[in-house]
Amino acid sequence: MKFASGGLSKRWGAGLVACIFVLSTVCMPFAACAQQATPGGGASGATAPVQFASGHSTHWSSQAVSSHSANLDLSSTTATVVTHHIGPVTVLEGGTSKTITANTLLTPAERVAVSQIVRTGQQQLQLGANGSAIGGNFVISSRMSQFVSNLVIPTGVTAIDNVSKTATLNLSGNLTNAGTLYVVSTNPALAVATISAANITNRQGALLSTVLPVGGLSGFAGAVSNLSLNLNAVNNLINAGIIRSAG
Repeated sequence: MKFASGGLSKRWGAGLVACIFVLSTVCMPFAACAQQATPGGGASGATAPVQFASGHSTHWSSQAVSSHSANLDLSSTTATVVTHHIGPVTVLEGGTSKTITANTLLTPAERVAVSQIVRTGQQQLQLGANGSAIGGNFVISSRMSQFVSNLVIPTGVTAIDNVSKTATLNLSGNLTNAGTLYVVSTNPALAVATISAANITNRQGALLSTVLPVGGLSGFAGAVSNLSLNLNAVNNLINAGIIRSAG
């Protein structure tokens, strides 16, 4: 596992537990904590498999956003995203059905939910009544990552970063994780996954991990079991949750 922030880097072996506290380049607390990779995966230590309706990635096309321009803040309740699907799509929002038509302004979470329905016929991301994500899951594909600059994963939401093709999630803006972010690869030739962003924040109770739950992730058969994780932050890397690397 490797952490890098503001030109500072620290390496840990997979079996070593370490925590450091230093000052970042802007005099804000910097904390990077690495815990020993253990079976179970989840922040609660649960050993039950995590089930997903499909291994398909959320579709994100150049028709929807410009390259590296999307602020994918799934906690946002502000409708700023336009979808370009064909025909009406019905999403569940706070337990109520909501019909989305062409050129409807959507919250980022609504946009992801619509994409899931269009591609797989199932909504895997759970939405609150205000259009924010409150649970469920979504997959960050290599194509989707090309159009995302900032990523916010709310509490209760599970994101899967599929690095099988690119090995890297590269954000020009910030990564803020308050939920669960699994980094996974089904490419046996890929041993190291990297997440790069201007700032990386793993909030209290959050999990960022290449250690998958016992039983794996549905839709990702043959996932690499010893995938190492590198985190590169241009400015600050702040960890108040759990970061685990399988390699």
